[in-house]
Amino acid sequence: MKIRSLGFAAVVVALVVGCGDDDGSTNNNANNVNNVNNINNANNANNINNTNNANNANNANNANNSNNSNNTNNCDPAAIAAEQFGVYTDAAVGTIDVTEQDGVFTATLDASLGGREAAAESSWLYLDIETGSFVDIGDAEAITANTWDLAFKRADIRTNSADSGARSLLLAKVDADFETAETPAQGAEWLTDDFVTDTCELVTFGQSSLLTAFGQWYDYDPMTHVVSAPEDVTYYLYDPTDHRVVKLAIDTYESGVYGLTWEINPDAGQ
Repeated sequence: MKIRSLGFAAVVVALVVGCGDDDGSTNNNANNVNNVNNINNANNANNINNTNNANNANNANNANNSNNSNNTNNCDPAAIAAEQFGVYTDAAVGTIDVTEQDGVFTATLDASLGGREAAAESSWLYLDIETGSFVDIGDAEAITANTWDLAFKRADIRTNSADSGARSLLLAKVDADFETAETPAQGAEWLTDDFVTDTCELVTFGQSSLLTAFGQWYDYDPMTHVVSAPEDVTYYLYDPTDHRVVKLAIDTYESGVYGLTWEINPDAGQ
């Protein structure tokens, strides 16, 4: 009888243990399903986040592109040009000595303006070629004035045209001395002070000098840093409103002081 009781107990224990193993397996399976679901949910969340991030990036790019487009559309080349020269209201102080013989003018024009540092805080000198004198105006007024032809500030020269002023003067260069130079033939290159692009970028040369019609008219020695006037170069300045032509030579240049020769309508008598 005892043996039978033990056997029954063993069977009961076995059944209990067996049931316990079945419950563990079920729990493990449930956990595995939950884990898979959690992983899937995490992946889905990551995908959503990635999608949102991508959308945000695209939106940011679109906003930047829109801003760039707006900046381009809002560009005002005339305002940019005025910022370059319309700062100073007082007229600059310079000297010019002019003599005339048989319609040919020779002049010594001092555009040194007290040296490089002082010149940076000064207006330009505005020359009326007809009278051979400076116009008493500062940069702020000159940008819209038609009373001047050429402007000087040390080695830089502007013409009253395009981005520099209110008129439409044209400049052409001839590789010949003043005596032998002839009016440019048809098809010659006539330039204006067009140094602001349609996208409001400044066109410069050298150490950020604005590319006017004269541009780098001078010779520059990088060893001595000396600026000088080249030989056998003559310029023609043409006014399309009254067809006036000025023949001009820069004979000498030293530290802001020019030696100039010019003649108005040189072919008028021919």
